[in-house]
Amino acid sequence: MMQPSSRLIAGTLAAGACFLHIGIGSAQTPEQTKMWEAQRAQAQEESKAKAERLAAQRAARKADPMAWVGTLNPMTAGGWQFRGVAPDGSWASFSTDHQMKRSGRLITVWLREEYPEPQRNSSGDIYFSYVEKIQYDCANEATDVK
Repeated sequence: MMQPSSRLIAGTLAAGACFLHIGIGSAQTPEQTKMWEAQRAQAQEESKAKAERLAAQRAARKADPMAWVGTLNPMTAGGWQFRGVAPDGSWASFSTDHQMKRSGRLITVWLREEYPEPQRNSSGDIYFSYVEKIQYDCANEATDVK
């Protein structure tokens, strides 16, 4: 039978051996550390380059928003017509006379918004354009999205 102090020493040695084993098993080799640092540095460079490209694209759109609009498919077969662009080129708007309806003081029309950069809806889905049906009340100057 072991003495209490012997148990303590044996327990301490066993715990130390477990720690040493875990420490060695999870340690990175110098080659792994070097490779991971190189990958991290490359990812940072790519991220910086992407941010710089995006900033240059935004500056170009702001300088000439219509240049970006000219790259869009106007979808004229559906009756879509260009209506406007944000001063910074962050969106462009189109509408169509196709299925336009007037019922007394109410006008129903379809609008399309286009974006040069990805947008996210409340569900997290990514989109670059959307179409919505708008009903405008001429008498009350109010809009209702359908």
